[in-house]
Amino acid sequence: MSPRNFVILAGATAVSLVLAIGAVVSRDVPVTAQPAATAFLPGLIDRVNEVRTVRITGPDARTITVVADEKGWKLQEKGGYPVKAEEVRKLVLGLAGLQLVEAKTAQSDRLKRLELEDPAGGKDAKSRAVELLDKDGKPVAAAVVGKSKPGLYGSGRSGVYVRRAGEPQAWLAAGSLQLPGDGLDLVEREVIDLPMGKIARVTLGVDSPNPIRIHRPDTDTLPYTVEATAPEGREIDRDKVEQVAGSLGLLTLQDVKPAAELALPPNARHSRYETFDGLAVDVTEARIGEGDAAERWVTLAVSALDPAAAPPPAVAPAGTEAKPAGDAAKPAEKPAAERAAELDARVHGWAYKVSPYVGDRLGADLDALLADKQGSS
Repeated sequence: MSPRNFVILAGATAVSLVLAIGAVVSRDVPVTAQPAATAFLPGLIDRVNEVRTVRITGPDARTITVVADEKGWKLQEKGGYPVKAEEVRKLVLGLAGLQLVEAKTAQSDRLKRLELEDPAGGKDAKSRAVELLDKDGKPVAAAVVGKSKPGLYGSGRSGVYVRRAGEPQAWLAAGSLQLPGDGLDLVEREVIDLPMGKIARVTLGVDSPNPIRIHRPDTDTLPYTVEATAPEGREIDRDKVEQVAGSLGLLTLQDVKPAAELALPPNARHSRYETFDGLAVDVTEARIGEGDAAERWVTLAVSALDPAAAPPPAVAPAGTEAKPAGDAAKPAEKPAAERAAELDARVHGWAYKVSPYVGDRLGADLDALLADKQGSS
């Protein structure tokens, strides 16, 4: 969803406000309660489409900053990695929909009880400041968000303690506001999904003197043929080969940064995965650090195979080729070149931290494919 399409449905908003009003007026509250439908941040609901930057500042001045450009929302702390627009929309709408219920303390020494102290007050601070800015960097709204209050109006109806930026007055507000604990909570964690069923060929150590080639002629054929000679007394482990072949299935990130910031060590491993439907994924796997603290980082490059060099296409099981009239047919698959371009546009220029076992498989060598020695655990 682009910033231009960051449109709030007035009807849906009105319904939520009416529900909040109904909840307030039907509940006994102290005499300090505010009139129903008093917005915590007046006017914000009318300006949500002006928001182009959302900045969340937590303890020790740790920040999460998402900025909109013509292509969408980006996470500034991760080099501009794309953010899910729906998550930004929910955050801004949640802040705009907060309705005041009750005035709380205005004494600075008591704000900590509600987790509304100064967010920059040190590592023990639990509050978070939220700033919304327009395209010129001018403030649209700002608040300090503290402890949540589940069950304010029964099951599923929550509240949160808040105060306006620059004001000491704390409030209990009705509404749901989910702030991310980390910027990565706002991104799509799945990087690519090419399960083993799609993989026709894998080449491990493509730039080494003795690359290992793993291949099969069709999707019904297992095990893979492995072009490598096991040392005397050892043998290739079929399960390990299939784990390597399936290591691009639902590949998820643990962290991300621009690929230019990844310093590749001399022992970085290079592999290539080729699919039955004409895609090639070149993988570089790097182990950064030593021992148990070592991190596994990968970069990906996706391209379309030359039709002359591509494996034969996967054949659908007998009886599934045709669909009866009236059945909902799946959209025709895009050409390999188009799909490759879309995937590469998503992963190009990025380095992804992955789990150690996935990194080990993507950077596997012959030893990683061998069955365990008898008697070893």
